Amino acid sequence: MKQIALWVAVLLVVLGISGGVGMGLLGVEEILLVIVLFAVIGVVAFRIADDGDRSWLPATVLAGFAVKLFGSGMRYFVLTVVYSSVGDATGYYRRGIQYNDVWRDLRIPDFAIGSAGTTFTAKTAALLFVPYEPTMLGGFFLFATVAFIGQILLYLAFRRALPRARARWYAVAVFFLPSLVFWPSSIGKESLMLLFIGMIGWGAAHLLSRYRLRWLIVIAAGLTGAGAIRLHVAALFGVALAVAILLGTAPRVKAAQTRRLALMFASGIAVVMLVSLASASLGVDLSGEDLDPVLADLERRTQQGGSAVEGEAVRSFADMPAAALRTLYRPLPNEVVNLQSLLSAVEGTAMLVVSLLALPWIIRNLTRIRRHPYLIFCLVAVSGFVVGFSAIFNLGILARQRIQVLPFLLAILIVMGKGPISDASEERENAEIPKSRGTGAARLTLAP
Repeated sequence: MKQIALWVAVLLVVLGISGGVGMGLLGVEEILLVIVLFAVIGVVAFRIADDGDRSWLPATVLAGFAVKLFGSGMRYFVLTVVYSSVGDATGYYRRGIQYNDVWRDLRIPDFAIGSAGTTFTAKTAALLFVPYEPTMLGGFFLFATVAFIGQILLYLAFRRALPRARARWYAVAVFFLPSLVFWPSSIGKESLMLLFIGMIGWGAAHLLSRYRLRWLIVIAAGLTGAGAIRLHVAALFGVALAVAILLGTAPRVKAAQTRRLALMFASGIAVVMLVSLASASLGVDLSGEDLDPVLADLERRTQQGGSAVEGEAVRSFADMPAAALRTLYRPLPNEVVNLQSLLSAVEGTAMLVVSLLALPWIIRNLTRIRRHPYLIFCLVAVSGFVVGFSAIFNLGILARQRIQVLPFLLAILIVMGKGPISDASEERENAEIPKSRGTGAARLTLAP
């Protein structure tokens, strides 16, 4: 496994560089950047490995990063050749270069949360471009690396919170799923959102395992970054975390239970603030009748174009199955309109089949889910996405937007859909609790 993954990584890099040079897309600058980025990710891959995954994780991460850069090159090719460089990434790149001097003069641009995700993305691009001014393809590689760090954080979250026996399955899924390889790999919001969502997931996994309050710093940083781009998505993850804290069981440690009670109160206040900010940014009362005109307008605007389909926004539980099919899995093979939609249809159909096969076990495992609060977090995040994005009927938009919750859907399928949930994480948690023996106490600490 390790040797195969390494050879795949090397082969992809060699083929990608050879093809890029042959097509005139890659120069010396981009090749040197790829080498530096691979060195950085290689160091990270070996540093995060522990005794449980050291034999396979570094090679898997490097192979996944090679695939990620290949996907980034494909995104660049589609933008420059298929769409003649007309796209958001071009604008972000040009504005990022313009904002360079602000950072280099040790000044911080105005990052107004929720007011302009486009401006935030451009100014963040400028920050990444401070060491040097890359070509646009180099900028694609930088943003792809940022997104891949988010994927690494999501793997670490899974490893911390859920049964280790299924960590390898999750690593393969989160590093190689085509949507996660392709969409968040260009200069744009998707790459940054995946980084911030990775921070939220990583912090949530640690917080929900022992309720150590220092992880609130990581979560707050992730929510702030996500909120600066898409405040409604940050609110969604804030609500998911609050529900996980409320419904999940606390470790059998008095201090952790006390901290959980405090967090239940604090998370309620935080959710109200996030929802209020999201409501203000959308210009609508999310709890009142003002929401219906907004949904109707969004439905009308997104039911246009070649990828538009018919449907209804979720207004009752009966609307959930059709909305879940549209937001998480479509287009299906009979809805293909171009090469990109064909690839999305293949992946979506495969995911749909896996989900249907996993559904009986997912339903059975709902009775055990309180012992795994991170799974509650995942379920609420995915369900909230289905409800919140059900008013969008353009399948092209949904294919890009769903990458924000696909890592959590993968966690649900891999853990809840493949048999009874193992209590391995609970056993590890109990092993960390001091065991009294006579007059002394011993503590066994396993790798997190």
